[in-house]
Amino acid sequence: MSAPVVKKRKREKLQAISKPLFACLVTVVALSLLAGQSREHCRFTLVMMKAVVAAACVTYAQYCGFILQGSYPDPIQVVARGEHWPNDVRAAIDALEIDPEVKIIATCPTCRKAYLPTAGLGSHYPKFCTFKTFPDDAECGSQLTKEMANGEEAPIMAFHYQPMESWLNRLLSRADIVQAIQDMTARWGEKQSEVTDMLWGYTLQSMAGADGKPFMDAPVGELRLPFILNVDWFNPFGRRTSGKHASTGAIYMVCMALPPHLRYRVENMYLVGIMPGPNEPSLDQINGYFTPLVDALLHLWSTGMIFEQVALHPAGCRVRAAVVSLVCDLMGMRKVLGFASHTADMFCAYCGVLKEDMANFDPQQWGARNRDSHMEHALRYKRAKNKRTREGEFAEGGIRWSEFLRLPYCIPEEFGVVDSMHNMLLGNLRHHCRDVWGMDSGATPHKGMTPHDNAKQQQVLDDLGEAIRKGQKSEIEKPRKSYILAFVRWNHVHVGVQTPTKADLVDALMTWRRNNVGIPLKVPPALPDPIYDYPMPGDKEVICNKFVLGEVVKDMKRTTLPTWISRPPQNLGAKKNGKLSADHWRTVCTVSLVFTLVRMWGSDSGDFESLKRLENFMALVGAVRYAMKRTTSEKSITIFEEEIHKYLDSLVELFGAAVVVPNHHLSLHLPDFLRRLGPVHGWWTFAFERYNGIIQRLNTNSKIGELEATFMRTFCRGANLKATLYEQANRAAGTEKALMESIMEAFDKSFPTVFRGSLGKDFLGLGRDGMAETLTQWIPNKGESNLNPVVYAALSELLNATEPGPIFNGRVQDVDRFVVRGVEFSNARVSKGNAQILFRSSQPEVDGDTTMVGEIDSIFLHQRHIPPSTKAIVEHFLVVRKYRDFNADEASRDWYRKYPRAGAWMCHDSFEGKVWVIKKEDLIAHVATCPVKVEEGRWRVIVSLDRYEPDDDRDWDPQT
Repeated sequence: MSAPVVKKRKREKLQAISKPLFACLVTVVALSLLAGQSREHCRFTLVMMKAVVAAACVTYAQYCGFILQGSYPDPIQVVARGEHWPNDVRAAIDALEIDPEVKIIATCPTCRKAYLPTAGLGSHYPKFCTFKTFPDDAECGSQLTKEMANGEEAPIMAFHYQPMESWLNRLLSRADIVQAIQDMTARWGEKQSEVTDMLWGYTLQSMAGADGKPFMDAPVGELRLPFILNVDWFNPFGRRTSGKHASTGAIYMVCMALPPHLRYRVENMYLVGIMPGPNEPSLDQINGYFTPLVDALLHLWSTGMIFEQVALHPAGCRVRAAVVSLVCDLMGMRKVLGFASHTADMFCAYCGVLKEDMANFDPQQWGARNRDSHMEHALRYKRAKNKRTREGEFAEGGIRWSEFLRLPYCIPEEFGVVDSMHNMLLGNLRHHCRDVWGMDSGATPHKGMTPHDNAKQQQVLDDLGEAIRKGQKSEIEKPRKSYILAFVRWNHVHVGVQTPTKADLVDALMTWRRNNVGIPLKVPPALPDPIYDYPMPGDKEVICNKFVLGEVVKDMKRTTLPTWISRPPQNLGAKKNGKLSADHWRTVCTVSLVFTLVRMWGSDSGDFESLKRLENFMALVGAVRYAMKRTTSEKSITIFEEEIHKYLDSLVELFGAAVVVPNHHLSLHLPDFLRRLGPVHGWWTFAFERYNGIIQRLNTNSKIGELEATFMRTFCRGANLKATLYEQANRAAGTEKALMESIMEAFDKSFPTVFRGSLGKDFLGLGRDGMAETLTQWIPNKGESNLNPVVYAALSELLNATEPGPIFNGRVQDVDRFVVRGVEFSNARVSKGNAQILFRSSQPEVDGDTTMVGEIDSIFLHQRHIPPSTKAIVEHFLVVRKYRDFNADEASRDWYRKYPRAGAWMCHDSFEGKVWVIKKEDLIAHVATCPVKVEEGRWRVIVSLDRYEPDDDRDWDPQT
């Protein structure tokens, strides 16, 4: 079979546009697509720009003396190079050639069967659906098309699909992208002890192509492109329209051959298609949406496609591609790949364990799945002659047919990943806090409400009991409602109101007492732990109660965090907060609860039961931290396995097997994917969910059946506009280069690709995205200052100890802040949180190769040279004040060091006298800090926010 040939893209219109006209069109189109301006406003802007350009040309020419009265050419014709100046945003979009190729596939509203346009039919689509679910069934017969106002026929329900070859044709026309792909994939053969990316995971290192040779080992002149795929559904109305609920689906793909900092940029994302609403397709109906994509993927796998226009390849280039992983949430993955639900008996897509054995954490007893058996069940399901037979096949195998099984390299039990964001953050952390510990029931108390310890409880209960015996209504009304309700429940008092107020309870107690004078009053007992509200008999124990949450909130207010960490709401557990984001759960559990619970439960005053609960929770924290490192190794994966097993074993021991849910079992499969695919930030759902949010916010007419086209068209136009800008900027030369760079700078500031929060920084930490790396260069004409003698002495000691005979002085340029790996660091005057750092000495032979905690006092640029060279070496340096370390006796009382894999420890809340000057490369990461009062004074708790270095590799002994 010969390889399909993809023709060159025609780009006559874009190439004919002058740079002034290009700048005007980009401005108006960006206002329309990205800022949501109306067509009328954009028309006004175009007309006014035309007027400004014409007037400016005439004024400039008159100033230069070039114009003879009445004999000058039309300025607009000159600027537009004879082309028509667009007066409408649609014409501007057309001139920029940013419209995607989109195929409109008619979809049956009843059975979701997909129909491509058919040549020769008047409407280009069948009028009615001819699909049969089973051979002996009648045809569906639902109407597929409707007549539009212009008399043409259009699909009633449409799937908008962007062909993969068309998207690749546009992507590969950009020289910077092709160069980046070639540079990235050329490194495929490198050996890494610490895996930094999917490219060095087991899957791509071992994957064989259609010819049996390593897939990533491309012949000269050929490109090999691995992709990941995401399928997700969202409410197209978002939060803008109250009461409207619907579901629309998006299919995305990301090219993993791009460097990590480019993959998830909007201009490089492949939006495959928008699936129509208002409801999600059923389990079998979804396959039709994947058929055209799988057809293209089969060509790209078996023979590849020949692209006539590929940058840096004037003679064209063969491109092969494969989807290596499906990255979805739990339900989406099962729906796309045809697995049974996670609530079914055969709930696991990766092994043969049954639901009744969910609490069996020994992988050796689970049984294995394999592709051959899976294909056998899937084909029997697909070929079933009737509904009853099909249901029987599914009951036996727990597997349905999926279009992706047509891909010869698709191994189902390896293809769909365990998404760490949903599994660990929105799954295990949320479940532990809310379902195991009852956080929702322990909403934070009202402001000014104080906890009652055992003695205070006893006093309130005794006083209330005495008031009830005496029938003193005013005294009965004084305590908190929960105490009154406790007396009602303990004495079986009938209230008569389903949701009683405090007054209802008081009246009921008064009536009961009058009618039962001779019956002894039962007084509830005081509880050993502090409480805000008295619990009811038979209530499930709330471990994360109001008292605990109150302490957490106090610590949250004292906590210093860098600005990139998402601060969770302080009224944790309150229903009005709705769902916490994955970012919030990560911060709450790995930072806030660590600060508070170790202090409350892990100190010498903590009771045995609380200590066991803490040890259980800290194992989960350790597992989360190691699962989400930005590099993976066999050592870090093994540590994750140890921590997750420790957590699950102790969870069952403390709370019983009933608390075990499918997510717990699936966590035990996460190590397999860490080995196959490398660090999780390369293949989790975070970015896709952010793009769903972007699509939700696009302006539409809010009509299901029409808004899907707007979503597809607007998203792709916006992405293509940004790609066109980058492409034109890279091609520009001379005076046009400066113009294009200024346009790009303004565009990026106005419409950045930004992933906010700690999860977003896991992307940004990979390279330049959203916040560019700060350039290390001396800035001409910027003010200079002299270092003070103490800092100059420290700098001199550092340079003379690490370099042979450097020549330098104390003149520097002060810097308030800079960006490293996408994260901003600053001095403490600009941001206290961004100045709290983990660092190492720049002179390890003098100070030892240890990690330390400190605060950035200042940042400066310094230049020097090393003879005989006269070339200036320009470098950033940081002046750091180091927190005083504990001595051995104090370290032995550091409760946090008992849990080294949680990355927390204590030090003094004061700085040592020495001034530290370090290089930028010796800056490790931010830390979160929280002061704590102890008998000895004030100490400070530290939680490392380092995503790279293993926590148990710290230089201190956690047992000292």
